[in-house]
Amino acid sequence: MMVKVPCNICGCAESRLLFKAKDLNYRVSDEEYNVVKCSSCGLVYLNPRPRNPQQFYPSDYGPHQIAPPKGSFRDSTRRALQLFYNYPAELCPSSIGRLERIVKQLELKVREKYFLLTVPYSPSKRILDLGCGNGKYLMSLQSLGWKADTQLYGLDYPNESLRRLRESHGLNIMEGDFLSTDLPIDFFDVVTMKHVLEHFSDPYAVMVKVASILKPGGTVLIEIPNFKSIEALFLLRDKWHHIDAPRHLYHFSPRTLRLLLNRAGFDVEMIRLKKSIRPFSASLAHFGYNVPRLIEKYLICNMLELCRLFGFSGELQCKATKR
Repeated sequence: MMVKVPCNICGCAESRLLFKAKDLNYRVSDEEYNVVKCSSCGLVYLNPRPRNPQQFYPSDYGPHQIAPPKGSFRDSTRRALQLFYNYPAELCPSSIGRLERIVKQLELKVREKYFLLTVPYSPSKRILDLGCGNGKYLMSLQSLGWKADTQLYGLDYPNESLRRLRESHGLNIMEGDFLSTDLPIDFFDVVTMKHVLEHFSDPYAVMVKVASILKPGGTVLIEIPNFKSIEALFLLRDKWHHIDAPRHLYHFSPRTLRLLLNRAGFDVEMIRLKKSIRPFSASLAHFGYNVPRLIEKYLICNMLELCRLFGFSGELQCKATKR
C-alpha cells in the first residue's frame, strides 16, 4: 500500500519528479519509487511511499548484523581524548609529547571518524544512540571509559544484535519505534543519530521529540547522506548507494537539514562535509563494476576529496544544540 505525503519541512504539497529508483541494495522489492523535490523548500523525498517501510528491512540488513569485537584505540588517541575531552584518565597512563599533542588535537577535530567521539566526558553525562544498530558506537564509548549501566543508552527496531548488547555488554538497550517509545523529558545530554534520520517517516516529529528528551543546551550529533553531492546530482543518481529506496524516505542537503533543525527547536553549530568512499564504490557495483582496492584507495578517494573541497561531498556531519 502506497501513500502520498506533503513536504515534511514546509507542508507544501507541490513537488517535481527528479528520477525513479528501485531497491538496488537489497532487492526486497521490484517496485519503482518516485524521488521528488519539494517546490517550496527543496526537500527531496520518496512520494508516494510504502505505508509500512519496516517490511523492507531484510534479515541480512547490514547495520543490524552483529558487530565484530571492537579493536582497541591507540594510546595516543586515548591520551588525546583524555586531555581535550576529559575522558577517564586511568585508561591511558602514558603521556604524549607537545608536538604530538598538537597533531592529535587537530586530528580529533578534523578527522571524520572521530566526530561522534568528541563529546566532552562527564561521569553524570548520558548519551542516547538513536538507531544504535549493532552497537559499535556504544561499545567504542564503553571501551573508552563510559559506564554502560548509567551513561550509555541505545534504541532501535528489534534485531538480534540488541539482545547481545544487553546481555554481554550491560548497555541500556530499548527496542521499538522511537516516536512511540516512552522516554523521560530533559534526561539526555547527547543524542547521536548516525545514518538514521533519513529512515523516519516523520523527521520533524522525530527532531521535536529529540529536543524534548535532551536537557536544555543538550547536543544532537547527526551523520547523514548529502543529496547535494556529486554522486546524487550528477554521476550516480538512482544508482547511488545512499538512495536506498524504499528504506531511505528523505534526502537532505545542508540547507534542508538546517531548516528542519531550526524548525524543531535547535541551533545548528556546525555542518561539515564527509567523503563517502565505500558507498561510492558500492554504487559502481550497480553498474556492474567491482572496484579494485587500489582504485578505491588512490583514485576514488582523491576524486571525492576534491568534491568535498568544492562543497559536493557524499555525506554530512552536523552538530546542533537544543535552544
